[in-house]
Amino acid sequence: KTTELIRNRGWAHWNHLFNARQLYLLSKFVNKINNIENITLKIVGILGLNKCINWNSRLCLWNIEHENSGQTYYNQALNIMINWGTRSLIAAETSWFYDVNNFETNKNAICELNDARSITSTHSSHIWFTDQPYVDTVNYHELSEFFLVWNNRLLKEAFPEWYADSKRVLAVRGGEGFAQSMIEIYSNLIRHMRDDGIQVVMCTHTDPAVWAQLALIMWSGSQGNGGLEHRYGNGRRWPERRTTQGYGITCPAQAHRDE
Repeated sequence: KTTELIRNRGWAHWNHLFNARQLYLLSKFVNKINNIENITLKIVGILGLNKCINWNSRLCLWNIEHENSGQTYYNQALNIMINWGTRSLIAAETSWFYDVNNFETNKNAICELNDARSITSTHSSHIWFTDQPYVDTVNYHELSEFFLVWNNRLLKEAFPEWYADSKRVLAVRGGEGFAQSMIEIYSNLIRHMRDDGIQVVMCTHTDPAVWAQLALIMWSGSQGNGGLEHRYGNGRRWPERRTTQGYGITCPAQAHRDE
C-alpha cells in the first residue's frame, strides 16, 4: 500500500497524508501535550492524539450517506480515497474526549518490547499468545509509523526506557524468508515455555494455503523441542471451507514432552 501512495499520488513522506488544516490542528495537540509535565496526563494525551490522527487524515473516507468521515485504518491498510473528509477542532471532540475506565491491575506484571527471536530464559512462560503476521497482507511496521511520526518524542518522554521506532528491519515480511523467520520465532518461544505450557496462535485468514503454511511452521518450530500436540480451536479439526475464519491453534506442550 505504501508504494501505491507514492505511485498514484506522489506522496513520499508521511506529512503528505495530511492536508494543511489537519497538520495545523494535530500539531497544536502535539505542542499542548509536549508542555504537560504530569506523566500520566501526558500518556492520556498521547492516546487522544493517536485517535485524532486516525480519524483526521487524507485517507479518511467521506461517507456520503451519513455525511461524516471515517477512520484511516478501517481495514489495517493505507488506502487512497477519491473523496475524503477533514475534521475541524469541534469535530475532533468525539475523538479526543473519551472515558478511561479504572481497573485494578497486577502490579507485578512486566511489560517489555522485544524481538520474539531474542527472548531468553528470563522470559519463560506458561502461555504464549501470538497473532502472527499475514505475510505481506498487513504491514505492521507501517501501521505504527503512521502514528510514530507524530508522537515519537512524546513517547520517549513518557517512557524513557522504551524505544520509539517501528523496528522495520525486524519486521517479518513475505517472501522467501517468511517461513524461516516464523520457524525461528516459534522455535524460540517453545524453548522458553514451561513443560506444562501452551501456545495459542490466532489466525483469521480464509485462504487454506495460509493455514497449511502456518501448520507447517508450527510443526517445524516444534522439532527438536520435544514435539507439540497441535489442536484447532477447542480440539476440533482444521477448517475445511474457505469461509472459516477467526479461529486459533492451541498447542499443549506436555503431550509429547512427558513421553
